[in-house]
Amino acid sequence: MKLILVFCFFISTVSAELSLSKSLSDDMVFQRNQPITLWGRAKVNQTVKATLENESIEVKSDSKGMWRLSLKPREASIEPHTINIISGKSIINLKNILIGDVWFCAGQSNMAYKVGSAFDFDQATSYKNNDQIRFLAMQRGPFTKPIVGEAAKALVPSQENKDNFYKINGWKSSSTKDIKSLSAVAYWFAQKVQQEQNIPIGLIVPPVGGSAVQAWVSRSAFETDPNLKPLLECWIQDEPERLQKQLLPWLKSHPGAKFDDTPLHRHRPTTLFETAVQPMKDHAIKGVLWYQGEQNAQNEIQSKWHEKSFPHLIKGFRENWKQPDLPFYYVQLPGFGDTDWPSFREQQRRSLSISNTAMAVAIDLGDAKNIHPKDKRPIGERLARLALKNSYSKDIVADSPYPESIKVEGNKVIVTYGGVGAGLKSAIKAIPHFELAGSDENFQMADAKIISKNQVSITVASVKAPIHIRYAWKPFPRPLGLVNSADLPAVPFSEKL
Repeated sequence: MKLILVFCFFISTVSAELSLSKSLSDDMVFQRNQPITLWGRAKVNQTVKATLENESIEVKSDSKGMWRLSLKPREASIEPHTINIISGKSIINLKNILIGDVWFCAGQSNMAYKVGSAFDFDQATSYKNNDQIRFLAMQRGPFTKPIVGEAAKALVPSQENKDNFYKINGWKSSSTKDIKSLSAVAYWFAQKVQQEQNIPIGLIVPPVGGSAVQAWVSRSAFETDPNLKPLLECWIQDEPERLQKQLLPWLKSHPGAKFDDTPLHRHRPTTLFETAVQPMKDHAIKGVLWYQGEQNAQNEIQSKWHEKSFPHLIKGFRENWKQPDLPFYYVQLPGFGDTDWPSFREQQRRSLSISNTAMAVAIDLGDAKNIHPKDKRPIGERLARLALKNSYSKDIVADSPYPESIKVEGNKVIVTYGGVGAGLKSAIKAIPHFELAGSDENFQMADAKIISKNQVSITVASVKAPIHIRYAWKPFPRPLGLVNSADLPAVPFSEKL
């Protein structure tokens, strides 16, 4: 039984003598200008040879039959390639392979939200002949596979359990009917970048609905940062009844349990790092797209998890791929309902202090009554603009207007914006949603107007000495009017003066 489970991690081939990681398949995209890495299983101590064009590399499998090799880096190519892998009498041919840029697209349900369910599905299918976008969809399986015998007493996630947390059925092309199941945000990102750069785009897409940020954080973060230990203790002691219903009976009967002992779960610290991120470390990537936060914006404890964990998440991703400056582009939560999302959005804005990150502002999007809004195309395209500017050196306006400096002149506050492009503009003469407060922290709606290309003047007659300013500080602020020359909305913010 154990042998069968182990082999589930590999693609079946014409012979049991040779197999590949299930994330390597026909139709995939390899990252340009980085080594092309292949890995899998063969007979013990047997030669494995891989050939691409006129290059061949040979290695020997180890004492467990595992092997890994790397072919030299190559430039982007829209022409399909075949990689031949031979071991003994077994042959695998990886066909229709492209070389371009690969993006890792993670997060929770709004990243997972499918093209077929979102707005603009008809426009997506109009590009159906574009075979240059390929994706590896990683579908989450059960939170925990049934555990029997001695393992059931400890309920420790086995490596087999981790290996089978995701169901992977190989790479797909967006030119097929499979486009309906692709992440809408990832697809519209890829469509724009591919059209602009004319290179193949690969997408590795492992989001898990309802997942918490702490599940995507590396184990080393919990082992090295003392600031995470109180949160970890809280998770063990206080969260099970409210968030971990699947774990409740077991946790109640094991009061001294550590998080290492709990089964796999979308909220369990490290679960998704170890099942989605680490297994992809040999897939070279161009960067990361991230859309998550709804789970952590729901209460103070979860928000604190995000505040303390998000920098570790980015660091862990960069360490996993051994790229200290790996681009990391993320989505600020859009408008939604009666929530405490304004403070969470501010937390996301302040995360821009982390190097080589950028944020797609979505405050003008969303649905007041639906946490899964259908307007995913603008979000994907805004992420694409950030990548085109920062990763592809394209001279475009990509950032939303952001407060660059703020000064007080009597009872007037002047906000100087960056990211304005050709200049700020507003469809509404009196710009709404600016607020000022004095020392009593009693916020008053302010009068705001554009006074120059990059400045807005804000005043409130009743606030004589303003010490705090905020903008769009509502769960679902409408109407919104302040944008830059690319029609990107101004970022919500809150600042002490």
